[in-house]
Amino acid sequence: VRGAPLVYLPYLIWPIKPDRAPGLLLPEIGNSTQQGYSLSNALFIAPQEWWDDTVYLDYFRDEGFGLGNEFRYVPSDKVYGWLRGYYIRQTSDERKRWYASWTHLQNLRKGWYAVADVNLLSDIDFLRDYQRDYTQSTLSGTDSRIYLVRNWGPYFFTAKLEERKQYFTQNADLNERTLPGVELRSSLQPLGHGIYGGFNARADAFYKEWAEYTPEPVKTSLSYYRLDLHPFVQWPLHP
Repeated sequence: VRGAPLVYLPYLIWPIKPDRAPGLLLPEIGNSTQQGYSLSNALFIAPQEWWDDTVYLDYFRDEGFGLGNEFRYVPSDKVYGWLRGYYIRQTSDERKRWYASWTHLQNLRKGWYAVADVNLLSDIDFLRDYQRDYTQSTLSGTDSRIYLVRNWGPYFFTAKLEERKQYFTQNADLNERTLPGVELRSSLQPLGHGIYGGFNARADAFYKEWAEYTPEPVKTSLSYYRLDLHPFVQWPLHP
């Protein structure tokens, strides 16, 4: 009143400009039976137009501090991707638990394309305990793949590295890998007299590892190779 403060009220500054702005994100408060009460904070920074970064710092009453990061980049119209990770050393049992993922898409020269989707976990229960997304927290396995592809007219070539890990009980995970695999296929091409044909050829090197109970889990592995050639012919019949 007349230049003298009478009542102090909290206020919030909300940016309305369309550009990205660095700063603290809204904190999240939660509670669980395993970690107790939790407080999540995040800092967003975007010093350049082609990349930004979000740093997460979480506090769990029963497990201590967790640190996460999400880095996104678009250096050109031919390259973009993102990196995500999280790490926590639980105070209850000194167990180190983590999650890391990398997604990358790039248009290379002369018609080549590279695609990567890599997902790594310390253990499958990590997603259930610390993942905020319900869909991710109920996964029972992870898939990772790296592709190099190119097409020449009707022909399409793929070179790949793949890994699938299926989590069961402790020390009884199932790992399946394709290291490496190549595929060459064609679309339908006219062969003459109304007949069309094409082919699909693949060569793969597989690795498989699993556990057997005798009665304790014992790791067993197997490597094998496969070559497939699948020609196909179509003859459309018209009334």
